[in-house]
Amino acid sequence: MKVGGFVLGVGRKRKRFLLALALLLLTPFLATADNSRLNERKMESITPIDDYASAQNGETEPIIVDSPEDFESYGFPGDGSASNPYTIQDLNITYTHSACISISNVNVCFVISNCILESNRSYYPIILLRNVQNSTIEENIIIGGREGIYCSETRNLGIFGNTICDSNSGLTLVSSLNITAVDNSIYRNSFGVKVESTSQCLFSTNRIYGNREWAGFLVSETSVFNSFNSNLVGWNVWGSSWSFNALDYGGNNTWFSNAWSDYTPPGPYNISGDAYSQDIQPTLLVDVEAPQINSPVDVVMGEGSQVTVSWYPRDAFPFEYTLLLSEEITSTGLWIDDEISFNLQYLEPGDYDLIISMTDGSGNVSEDLIFVSVLHVILGDIGTELVAYASVLSIVLFLVILWVIKRSPWSR
Repeated sequence: MKVGGFVLGVGRKRKRFLLALALLLLTPFLATADNSRLNERKMESITPIDDYASAQNGETEPIIVDSPEDFESYGFPGDGSASNPYTIQDLNITYTHSACISISNVNVCFVISNCILESNRSYYPIILLRNVQNSTIEENIIIGGREGIYCSETRNLGIFGNTICDSNSGLTLVSSLNITAVDNSIYRNSFGVKVESTSQCLFSTNRIYGNREWAGFLVSETSVFNSFNSNLVGWNVWGSSWSFNALDYGGNNTWFSNAWSDYTPPGPYNISGDAYSQDIQPTLLVDVEAPQINSPVDVVMGEGSQVTVSWYPRDAFPFEYTLLLSEEITSTGLWIDDEISFNLQYLEPGDYDLIISMTDGSGNVSEDLIFVSVLHVILGDIGTELVAYASVLSIVLFLVILWVIKRSPWSR
């Protein structure tokens, strides 16, 4: 009897052990059964992952050039000649205490290309050029600052294919000569382009839109003989009873074949300002197409998992986005990249409706909705898909264990 009792006791212990193991395996599944919606669960944050943002872990040092030798001190390639200019390229600089790139009093040639430059302060320009010549600024992303690009006493400069946003003035030219600005996107600034005491400049095929406080183009009374051709100029000074896509107070400036969002055909387009300028061959700028946006798959993830969700919006006039988590706005920001991503790591367990709303320069809006489920997990970050698989596997293992228990001689 003692032996039998001993065997019976062992059987009961093993039976309890197997049942406990089954419950343990089921824990990831059972723990999510009573998760509530957002009105009962609050998140800590959803973090935007800005592909254009630089220096995520702190500010980077600015570039300051006051002599040709400084280019060589920084190690920039080139020799300063027209055929081999010094090249400042592929830099990410975030700085708030001065310009990100400042170049003054040099007569050598240089190129600033493919850089990402940003400041969240309005005291300094992002790119500051003073008394330079025969150089190029091209294909940069420039965000914030007092001015995106500020040029003073500068000659023979090319400004090509840059994106300039969120500055007081996107592009400012002062006392400069023979500047060519082509194919730039300048939007969401207070001013788009300011031209002061500047002559013989060409502005062509730029997109100047959604500059909200003053004007798209502002040309001062001392600026003469500048040309503005084939630009897309629209929706500047939103929400105001007055709207100035362009103001011209100068003399002998020519406006030709631009597209204007406030043009009423037929006839010329009258440029506001004391110069009484006219675009003699204007067209109407119309944008009635909402942004195109993909729909990512719904997300199932473990609590604390480093999971991101990405959208790839497209539009001719990108402007800004808004992110809503179950109808609460969690983030708004500048739409500048072809990819907009968010980190979901800090969402608490629960079920969420995640909506992104994309607005373009003319006010068209598109939205996309995905569902996010955040599950309790025991062993930390095991990945989005594995969490779901683990829950299913837990059920299967539980059934197998029950079958083993039932078939076991201990249960008899």
